[in-house]
Amino acid sequence: MTSVKRFNWIREPTAWQRVQKWRTSHAKVSQQAMDYGTSASNAFASAQVNLTTGMATISAKVANQRVQAQAVASRNQLGSVADILNTLA
Repeated sequence: MTSVKRFNWIREPTAWQRVQKWRTSHAKVSQQAMDYGTSASNAFASAQVNLTTGMATISAKVANQRVQAQAVASRNQLGSVADILNTLA
């Protein structure tokens, strides 16, 4: 009885074909890594812009509240001066 050591009728890829397949898969993985890096970079940039915009909005609101409070205080002060002048007249 003879033993079969090799199946010569099953076609195997050549060394060149294996290298080309490896290069293709390596390029795909490399591109995916670059895409993930780009996505992460864009997310961090967007977060920084959102933070800056939010801080500017909050600062503008606080400044507006201060101006409005000062206007109300000035109006009240002028009203009290007018009351004093009316009582003196």
